[in-house]
Amino acid sequence: MSPIGGVARALARVPLPPNFDRLRITLEAGAARLTEAVEWSDCLVMVERGTVEVECDGGSRRSFAAGDLLALECLPVRALRNRGPEEVWLLAVRRHALAGGKPMKFHTRIELGGRTATGFRVPDKVVESLDAGRRPAVTVRIGEHTYRSTVAVMDGVYMLPLSAENREAAGVGAGDDVEVEIALDSAPRVMTVPDDFATALDAEPAARRTFDGLSYSLQRFHVESVTGAKTDETRQRRIAKSVATLREGRPR
Repeated sequence: MSPIGGVARALARVPLPPNFDRLRITLEAGAARLTEAVEWSDCLVMVERGTVEVECDGGSRRSFAAGDLLALECLPVRALRNRGPEEVWLLAVRRHALAGGKPMKFHTRIELGGRTATGFRVPDKVVESLDAGRRPAVTVRIGEHTYRSTVAVMDGVYMLPLSAENREAAGVGAGDDVEVEIALDSAPRVMTVPDDFATALDAEPAARRTFDGLSYSLQRFHVESVTGAKTDETRQRRIAKSVATLREGRPR
């Protein structure tokens, strides 16, 4: 039986609601990360691998091993240290507010662009009401499905993309007339990595380090390449390609 119990396994594996993010943090051997309690607000942290030392104000220290769950926001934490010979992996699950005040609803039609890409127009007045510039980050709700995205401007028209994965989850397709609800999303963007891709990254520490250091948009590039595969064979080939690229320290 793994030392990581059912609750901890759930933190690492189960799909998260739209107002939760999952973040993986790597501490190399001998490394320290300066921090403070506010950074871990509404956040539960699990030690996935190795032993992490938590240093608090006043100099007190305590070590936590794989499988331990931490509520760092309750501690006067000032640093996380890895005093061991191998990497420490931490998994943080954070709750955040879907910001933006009252959601905005509108009706639109899902448009096909190119062979398979789809998206839909966002009325000018909706974007203007968000008061967050021409390319605001938003949460998007279609039916019972919610996802996070960013408004784009194409030929002077505000558009939101709708990936194949999100189309399937929402049960819609090109040509459908739909009601959309969006709200400004100011919460940190943390990419949720599919289990098989995460396992492949974890097996190659150099690739994992490169991936964890990428911006949200570059992480999304790799993840959507994997999730957009039509067959398992294509999916595994894309995982291998991404891992090989990241192992060499290249972002894409």
